[in-house]
Amino acid sequence: MSILAKTKNTQLKLILERKMIHVRLVATTLYYVVVVLGELPLFSNAQLDPYFYGETCPRLHFIVQKVAWKASLIDPRIFAILVSRGGA
Repeated sequence: MSILAKTKNTQLKLILERKMIHVRLVATTLYYVVVVLGELPLFSNAQLDPYFYGETCPRLHFIVQKVAWKASLIDPRIFAILVSRGGA
């Protein structure tokens, strides 16, 4: 196998790993949304505004995603740690 082929193979592996991390991040985020919504009382008079952060911090999703991504680069176990602590 030539050096060029090895380099392309390595690049493809890195791209796939990054996409898998993104998929895991989305899955983890959805999990927490379901857990949080599941924990809300059924008979609450609270008036939550789904567009609240869209007005006060429109880049919130991007910021959270970026922070989680950077944390995963430092410690790839971060998502497992977050999930395990979420149930505590």
